[in-house]
Parts: sequence; C-alpha cells; structure tokens
Amino acid sequence: MTQITDSIEIGCSPEKVYHYIAKVEKWPTWFLELGTVDKAEGDGDAGTRVEQTHSLLGIDIEFVTTVMASGPKDDGSYEWRAKRAGGLPGSHSMDFVGQDGKTLVTSTLDYDLPGGIFGKAFDHLGAKAAIEHWVRHSLSALKELAEEDWVLGLDEDEEQWPRICDS
Repeated sequence: MTQITDSIEIGCSPEKVYHYIAKVEKWPTWFLELGTVDKAEGDGDAGTRVEQTHSLLGIDIEFVTTVMASGPKDDGSYEWRAKRAGGLPGSHSMDFVGQDGKTLVTSTLDYDLPGGIFGKAFDHLGAKAAIEHWVRHSLSALKELAEEDWVLGLDEDEEQWPRICDS
C-alpha cells in the first residue's frame, strides 16, 4: 500500500472549508482528474456511496467510494473518512483543524494499484507522482475556492450555500 499525505493552510474556519468536501456531486469541481460522479447514494454523511471515474495517466479507473465518517468532532475540528473499492482500492481521509482563524487541511490517501508486480512497477513509473500531483493541486483548488469565496453553483432545489470565508 502506498500512502500520500499533504497539507495546506486555508484562511477560513474548518466548518466553512468542510462544506466543499461534504457536497459529493461538487467533488469534480475541485478534485483534480475526478472525471465524473457517476452515481451517488446519500447526502455526504457516513454511509454515502459514490461511483466515480478517475483518470490516471490517461487510463480511466472506475471505483466506489464509501464515506465512513464525515462532520464535526468534539474538539471543533472536522473530519472526512472514506474507503475505496474497485480499480483504486484504499482509503482517503481529510482533517480540518482550526488555528488562529485559519484551517489546516491534511489529506491522507492510501491506495493499492491492482496487477501485482505490474501495479507496483506502474506506481514507480509515474502513477505515484501523478497521484501526489492530484492531491497537491486539489488542496490548492480547495484553498482558492474557499478563500475567494467562490460558490460552487446551486441547483434549483438547493438552499443558498454558506458564505465560505468571513469578510
């Protein structure tokens, strides 16, 4: 199993940054190379199941993400935890910890590429670097969206999105 961990500081509260993660159908807006959310069952909380397609070095990989935990913690931070099955099995977690009016977002992605020795070779020949790039770029996009107070778009039946950053 390969693990990639990266962090970024965002100039907003944990709650406000977390709202971008909780909205499943908006994931492709900020998460690099996530082509589509093909099917989602649930509202983003624990138990939500999402069928997705992700592009890795030009290869479309289909997988299923199941949210295991999502929301506020007793200490005022927020968490998001998920397991993945299918073409890119593993787990992904994100922690949102407030500090001095900002949020430290830490993303940890664990994965196994299928194919035994060929999967391991593919990982070393570029897949790991591509996935590291996904994570870094996605965190940067999340930061930009939150700090610019950019709204991801509303569906007709959605309530108004919360203001992401305080003025």
